[in-house]
This record gives sequence, structure tokens and C-alpha cells, in this order.
Amino acid sequence: MVVNAALKRRRQNTLAQLVIAKNTNIELIKKYEEKKLEEH
Repeated sequence: MVVNAALKRRRQNTLAQLVIAKNTNIELIKKYEEKKLEEH
């Protein structure tokens, strides 16, 4: 029971990190594309 709770919590942490990473990537891509548009 305790092990399952720990695994579930770890999985939630991993998912949260993936969401944060994805959002960070989206922000970086937006900035990159804005910069690219300004250059042209």
C-alpha cells in the first residue's frame, strides 16, 4: 500500500515535470519564431 502511494506520487511528479518542460519548450519556440520574424 505504502509502495503504491509512493509510486503514484512519483508518477505525478514526473507528469508535472513533463508538463513544465513542454510549456518551457513552447515558450522558447514562440520567442525563437518571433525573433525569426523580426529578422525578415
